[in-house]
Amino acid sequence: MLREVASAVNASLDLPEVLRRVLDAMRDAFGFEHSRVLLPVEGDALEVRASIGYPDSGVGVRLGLADGPVGVVARRKKLLRLASTAVPLRYAQALSPGARAPLTGLPSVQSLIVVPLLDGDDLVGVLSIESPTALTFEAEDEKLVTTVANLAAAAIKNARLYHDLSEMHRSGQRFVPHEFVRFLDKNSLKDLARGANVSRVMTTLFSDLRAFTSLVEGLDPSATFDLLNHYFAAMVPPIQQQRGFVDKFIGDAIMALFDDVAADGALRAAVEEHSALARFNQLRGSRLGMGVGLHTGSLTLGVVGSEDRLSCTVYGDNVNLASRVEALTRTYGAAILLTGATYEALQDASAFALRYVDRVRVKGKEAAVDLWECLDALPAEERAERALGAALEQARLPYAKGEFAAAAQAFESVVRQYPADPLPRLLLERCRSFALNPPLGWDGALRLDKK
Repeated sequence: MLREVASAVNASLDLPEVLRRVLDAMRDAFGFEHSRVLLPVEGDALEVRASIGYPDSGVGVRLGLADGPVGVVARRKKLLRLASTAVPLRYAQALSPGARAPLTGLPSVQSLIVVPLLDGDDLVGVLSIESPTALTFEAEDEKLVTTVANLAAAAIKNARLYHDLSEMHRSGQRFVPHEFVRFLDKNSLKDLARGANVSRVMTTLFSDLRAFTSLVEGLDPSATFDLLNHYFAAMVPPIQQQRGFVDKFIGDAIMALFDDVAADGALRAAVEEHSALARFNQLRGSRLGMGVGLHTGSLTLGVVGSEDRLSCTVYGDNVNLASRVEALTRTYGAAILLTGATYEALQDASAFALRYVDRVRVKGKEAAVDLWECLDALPAEERAERALGAALEQARLPYAKGEFAAAAQAFESVVRQYPADPLPRLLLERCRSFALNPPLGWDGALRLDKK
């Protein structure tokens, strides 16, 4: 019979399930119909965590170590058996904020046995068994209950260890995304080793708050952290909903990765981030702005560091390019910019409001990069003020050929038609400047001198 009890008690590592099984086993094997398990909590108290056979379970009620037989057993770590006594209806006082509430037992308790659950000399919990009949528990029951208590203590210890390990694993995932571990073909964080790496084609998303430094100048550090944490909490769900994951937070910036072959999810996440920011601003009465840059290309995920300190990171020119594209959103007055590589990786580009912006060479690179703007993140009235279609394209033809005076005239027409659009105004000013000082070796791509 004890073997059956042991098997039942040890069949789970979930703590609430373990406690329920302990009480069920006591009832089914030995006929103990009324019992509770209490576990230690902070403040030198015990909390009812499982109960069986009572009209009011009492689960969640706390007792002090000076409260009734349970408190005596917890304090002395010795079994207590009362074979024939008029135990009061309310034999213990529960600790509750602002008041002392009773822990109700049986309407007429005549005998009880309370046993400590010990791991060595450490108190794991207390098992309390009651009966409405006098002389229910005999000396032999002490041995039986003590044996079951030892089994229960071991099961509770194992369940708590499992819970702690699970919490450690979950905590680790908050610092290292589980996708990172999966990409490196590992089962858990402990399997990661320095030097492990893998190359993949992914879409990198960088989002960054605008004028954040000046915004928080008047805030104390605690208020700044509070603002950032609430902001990040609003930004991460759109990324996760599109099957992306956050690689890191960099100050007020977010770097996220998307493993899909198509880049549609990454672009939708960028649009939804702006919607989330609008809701965030409305709730907090703030006026935060944000730019998002996206680029698709090969990158390397790996583990770097020393023997004592490791870090999972992503590196490669394509990662840096995504960051630079985000920085260009300020230049072009755009909410979202994406490279030509990301545009080409879209499965359904027609699902987005996109317009071609520019062709540039970032500092330190010779390959030209096409830039596209996604207008879906803009308010409807602002989107209506942006130039689309033939007007811009007609102006670009002489610009690409280096005919800057003619291009300036064409862009002047676009500016008159769309005075609130920052892009044609920017290109107009550039054409006027280039008409006076033409760039050498012009091939239609603007060379950027700043990162």
